[in-house]
Amino acid sequence: MTASDIPPPLPPDRAGVVAHFTAPPARATSLGAVILAMLSLEVGALLRPKLWLKLALSALALVVVTRLSVGRATPEQFERWMIGVVALKFVPLMCLTVGGGILRNPIRNFTIEYLWTRSVRKPHLVIAAWVAAVVIVTLQAFLATGVVYAPWGVLGVKDLWPTLPPMLGGEFVMILAFTALSLAFGVFSGKYMVMGLFYGLVVESGVSQIPTNLNQIAVTSHANVLLDYARQSAESPGIGATVQAGASILTIAALGLAVACAVFTYKQYSIGAEKET
Repeated sequence: MTASDIPPPLPPDRAGVVAHFTAPPARATSLGAVILAMLSLEVGALLRPKLWLKLALSALALVVVTRLSVGRATPEQFERWMIGVVALKFVPLMCLTVGGGILRNPIRNFTIEYLWTRSVRKPHLVIAAWVAAVVIVTLQAFLATGVVYAPWGVLGVKDLWPTLPPMLGGEFVMILAFTALSLAFGVFSGKYMVMGLFYGLVVESGVSQIPTNLNQIAVTSHANVLLDYARQSAESPGIGATVQAGASILTIAALGLAVACAVFTYKQYSIGAEKET
């Protein structure tokens, strides 16, 4: 045995060394990694064997409902259906369904502990859930918009396709805000659907119609400006008003996301139950 093979002598006070040992703090998972993980979980849950069948049936149903709801293929009828119903009613409802349930459903199903036991900060988990919900709703909304546009293009509505890109852009900005608000409802209460519908009735359908500055708190008030710009008509608002409306919606989205982070961080939940303590 050589000298290099002999282990070093132990310190005389081994207990003291252990007592003064401090383990290095565990590093929290980065926000980017949390977002990628949440996207993987949510998108993976959607990719089921019957996904394409469901999408095909949903698209067919949307085409049939569109055709039955609109009598003539005119630009005015198309705008009334696309903007008034699909963009301002159908898309916010999708945001409420997906955004409200993306963290509430794991709490109900006992699966939120899997996320909490990771080294993840709660605000990062909320932001990641918001990003995942925005991606899912955006894909669904863009698909629905394309399904509505396609038959009207075939029917010969004039100057239809140039309005598609600004329409999709306006919807995406709306989705950012409505998903953030829905996420805040979801982390606050299991009755997020009731809260969201009540909010939509009072604020988005009621306050947004008041011709005062009070209507600025409603996403719909600003979304109408964005969607009117998509019409590209002589009455459409200018680029300045459109940018201002987009900035107002982004501000509402940031406030909703901040509220969701605060509620989820400080609220205590009873896993698997609707009651929170």
